Amino acid sequence: MKQLAAAVSSSDAKEIRRLSHSCAGASATCGMIRLAPLLRQIERFADDGSLADVPRLTDEVQREFVRIQEFLAPHCEPGTSTPSAPNAES
Repeated sequence: MKQLAAAVSSSDAKEIRRLSHSCAGASATCGMIRLAPLLRQIERFADDGSLADVPRLTDEVQREFVRIQEFLAPHCEPGTSTPSAPNAES
């Protein structure tokens, strides 16, 4: 997110496109269903060289990312047990 924000600040369309593409793929893989579409929009805008809406979208991405971090934080704290995988016989 820091790298994307820096690319947006410098209006580097090529880097914005690269980072948003990479982050969108990773987000989709991890099931971040609200984050991936926002990143895909940023990617499309960067492809077109139309960066006017990118700062606003990047702010939305950042807010969603923080929301996800806050949701996951209690599950990632030291000493928290990880749920086991479901039994294949279930």
